[in-house]
Amino acid sequence: MQVQFPTTTVKKHIYFRTSTQSGPSVQKPSKQRLAFAKDILLRLWKTVNNTNIENITTQNLFIAAGITQEEFETASNVLTKRTTVTIKRKPADIWINQYNPTLLRCWNANMDLQYITDAYSCVMYIISYISKAEREMGLVLENARTEAAEGNCDAQDAMKKIGGAYFRQREIQARPVSFQFDMLCYASFSSDYRVLSPSQIPKKPSQYVFELQNDLGYIRKHSRTESAIVAYPRFSKIKNPELYFKSSLQLFLPHRIDDQLKPLKFKTYQEMYSNGAVSLVSSKEPQQVKTIVESNRHLFEQNADELDEAQDLLEKQGPLEDAWALIAPESEAERLEAQEEKEHLDDEAGSEIPDLDILNKKVRKGTDFEVRQSIFTCQQIQHLLRQLNIEQKRVFYQIRQWCLDKVNGKNPHPFKVFINGGAGTGKSHLIKCLCYETNKILSPHAPNPDDIVVLITAPTATAAFNIGGTTLHQAFSLSKSLPFPYVYKRDDEINKLRTKLQNLQILIIDEISMHSVPLDSLHIFATNKEIDSHNSKMIDKVCEETVTIMAQDYDRNPKTGELILRPAPYDSTHDYLPAQLLIGPNARVMLTRNIDITIGLVNGVIGTVISILPGQKGSSLPHAIKVLFDNENIGRKPITSSHSTEHIPIDITPIEESLRKNAVRYQFPLQLAWACTTHKVQGITTDKAVISMKNIFAAGMAYVALSRVKSKDGLLLQDLDEDKIYCTEQISTALQRMPKYLVEQHYDQNLKQNQLRILLHNIQGLIPHIEDLQANSDIQNVNFICLTETWMESNSVSPNLTNFNLIHKPRSSSYSSAKGIFEDLSNKKHGGVGIYVRNQQQYTQLTFESCNIECVGLRIENIKTNIVVIYRPESYTTSIFLEQLQQLLVAIPQDDGSTIVLGDFNEDILKSNSTIQMFMKQFGFMQILHNPTTDGDTLIDHVYVRGKLQISLDTIQTYYSYHNMVLLQIPVD
Repeated sequence: MQVQFPTTTVKKHIYFRTSTQSGPSVQKPSKQRLAFAKDILLRLWKTVNNTNIENITTQNLFIAAGITQEEFETASNVLTKRTTVTIKRKPADIWINQYNPTLLRCWNANMDLQYITDAYSCVMYIISYISKAEREMGLVLENARTEAAEGNCDAQDAMKKIGGAYFRQREIQARPVSFQFDMLCYASFSSDYRVLSPSQIPKKPSQYVFELQNDLGYIRKHSRTESAIVAYPRFSKIKNPELYFKSSLQLFLPHRIDDQLKPLKFKTYQEMYSNGAVSLVSSKEPQQVKTIVESNRHLFEQNADELDEAQDLLEKQGPLEDAWALIAPESEAERLEAQEEKEHLDDEAGSEIPDLDILNKKVRKGTDFEVRQSIFTCQQIQHLLRQLNIEQKRVFYQIRQWCLDKVNGKNPHPFKVFINGGAGTGKSHLIKCLCYETNKILSPHAPNPDDIVVLITAPTATAAFNIGGTTLHQAFSLSKSLPFPYVYKRDDEINKLRTKLQNLQILIIDEISMHSVPLDSLHIFATNKEIDSHNSKMIDKVCEETVTIMAQDYDRNPKTGELILRPAPYDSTHDYLPAQLLIGPNARVMLTRNIDITIGLVNGVIGTVISILPGQKGSSLPHAIKVLFDNENIGRKPITSSHSTEHIPIDITPIEESLRKNAVRYQFPLQLAWACTTHKVQGITTDKAVISMKNIFAAGMAYVALSRVKSKDGLLLQDLDEDKIYCTEQISTALQRMPKYLVEQHYDQNLKQNQLRILLHNIQGLIPHIEDLQANSDIQNVNFICLTETWMESNSVSPNLTNFNLIHKPRSSSYSSAKGIFEDLSNKKHGGVGIYVRNQQQYTQLTFESCNIECVGLRIENIKTNIVVIYRPESYTTSIFLEQLQQLLVAIPQDDGSTIVLGDFNEDILKSNSTIQMFMKQFGFMQILHNPTTDGDTLIDHVYVRGKLQISLDTIQTYYSYHNMVLLQIPVD
């Protein structure tokens, strides 16, 4: 809302409302009433401009104008065109913007505060920032606002009406209109011209303004500024080839109607692009559609192929860790040093003033929360993925397929999975892999980049840190204790949770994490009394020097808020920080509060005291206690900003905690930890433990204690009582009723010797994925591994795969013709085909002369079958490819045996009639693969068979490629 100076002076705040918004029963003002209102305001205007108002009061100003405050209010209500609020002000302030004096002190800048009183004002303000150059939009919105007001819409309907007008106008402006420039394509029109509204049409002729044919209005060419940036969707040639070529023709081929983009003689947009020709006004001879499109595309897409390649590599291999440190190591080192110095100064600045810490903690209290999402590098996860065993892989790939179905629009049913197992069996290993992979698939399809789609949680902070997640309490803003009956959260807290987690797809709750405690024997008891007794014996035995640290308790003056130090701390229970802490070097200790979950300083982590740093003069509290935690990752900064791998001790400092209404305690959040309660050891895995079952008092306690050790050899039981090993009946019943999540395996891992097995796989880079292939148990009984897109050059060193030999043909050696299209294909990166042949497998390599196809072939004598592996790049024109394919098929030895032609043909059989499939059928080949072979739910990997072979097929998922593997099993006589 724009201010019209001078601003009105009034004795009180006044709310003016237009008559059209006051209800259908209110009539419009008469001409006499309008004239009277205009006269009132005109008299006030003249008085303001002709009178010295510096020291005049509002009442005297109205007297000087010959009007009253009531007459002014009446006149303003008659003439106002929208709902407005006039703020009380003195006459001397009428030339000053409306401001807030408190905010002005905080923000020394221009200020103009306005009330938003209708939907139009709100929408207009937002859109003014989104589309500053589209001034004609104002007229559209103004008309929509007027219609909304006259139709007496409520606020919600008015907002919809105005918003709809905006987007309809945007759509109209985005579409080219028939006009005299036949050489202009859609993208050029959108970049160089804009449609003029009636009010923008100049009265005098202009060289930049053009009238459209058929009375369609006027357009204006950008004259003073550069061409506008055009935003449009970019489709993948591989995943959505028809959309890619349709979009290319729409954007970069001049046309008047959509039918011109695909004449009847062309079945697909790709054929029109590749083989079509059109006559433009500027040229007498027809021009190739492809030439026109690429010429226009070049104006808008600079280095498009390189950018697409970089994006593909990013999606497949993940972001490069510490990329800036590799590019500019000196600058990165200086930045990290400056950051550490700043943190050190910040620590020093606040160490002597405990009251400031109290104030800061007060500010942080409330319902705000931050969900910590797991952060793993691509290299870390690849190492974990390669270590998955067969059963873990089955769970992993079944959940992965659910995610693929979700993003491919199949709306799979929700799933609930309970993963059970003892300590050290790999539950957390599997969960980390699932979290990374599901995030990678689901996140790109979330409405917003920072939406949480996969949330990994644990009941305790220790468990949460070790899986890279967050606690359930933090994720869902739960209180420390959950009373019964449950107290429902306030609406504002619920709304925050909904906003943060509205696009959550998968929730993972991990109870047991792999946090190793390298202890000769951890003692586990049921009660605090037992652990206190054991810890007291151990500190006397282990620590030569000890110190008793007394807590500093303060009473707060309820009137002044001043903290007064007590001579001695209050007596308190284990629920609070200890009133006194007996500790010394070499003592085993546990952190009892969450200090910083991002670096693992969480409740339950265990370490050894290295030293105790003395405090300042006059303070009975030490400055810090240095603790070397068992988990070497604790205390390290997040991976993206930390380069240190040294296992170093962490300084633990005192923290503040409220004891009661007007009391505060300062103490170290530590306790001795040679022995722990059953509750505290949740999330810990150890090699050895001594477990006392003497005072077990609840269902499940024995299981928690017993499941801490990796094997029975490391378990020592005291006071064994089998009756105390039990769970609740409800849990037992629920476990028995749970259906098996894993489906039956599609193929037998222990395949018989009388079967020959061929694996087809588009590996999308053999060298970067050789370790993934080596670790894949699915290849252990395979005879031949047929690979496409090896991305290897002629001088590349062949990656070694144990028990296999590689036959390879790079892209650069596959196109012998000097014809333009083949030379272009030969110079492109990637591509390449190969076959890994198991040692001792009998075969004969096939050679194909003058064949301009990326292919490699061999003959398997024991089943009298030829195998030819093919990769067809998406840029390889289909008609030319089929000509070369025919020469290849003719060159294959013709005998009484069989032939298998398989590979990535980049033509989706599931979504359209396949030209390649129909062509192969003419030569006696049948395509036998019918299920999708890619993460995009497409079937672009084909298997063509000619002969009498009996072949069973299966698809096997992979985490490192967009393509699944295809397994062929052939009986051998």
